[in-house]
Amino acid sequence: LAALCGASGAQLYAAVPARLVTSLSGPPVPSGKHTMGGMQMGVDPKTSVLDADGRMHFMDNVYAADSSVFVTSGGSNPTQTIMAVALRIAYGLTGQRTKSSGGDNR
Repeated sequence: LAALCGASGAQLYAAVPARLVTSLSGPPVPSGKHTMGGMQMGVDPKTSVLDADGRMHFMDNVYAADSSVFVTSGGSNPTQTIMAVALRIAYGLTGQRTKSSGGDNR
């Protein structure tokens, strides 16, 4: 498959004349980014910052309930996923999380 794709790409490249693009016509394309991650979840404090409940291993009563717990960002806006993470952690803090919602109902 790699050889086929490489050959097809080489044929396409040879068939299309190259030209230098120095400017774009039309209005600028808006862009944005969602910076996420940095607070890895896990069971081992040596390799993670938070436990599965969003609680910091090294500080009492400190929780992360935002996109810092994400491993990576997906292909769309993260707002609803951030809200779901925050709600899950809030339910855990208030004891409202049940086994069916992924919690241990502590």
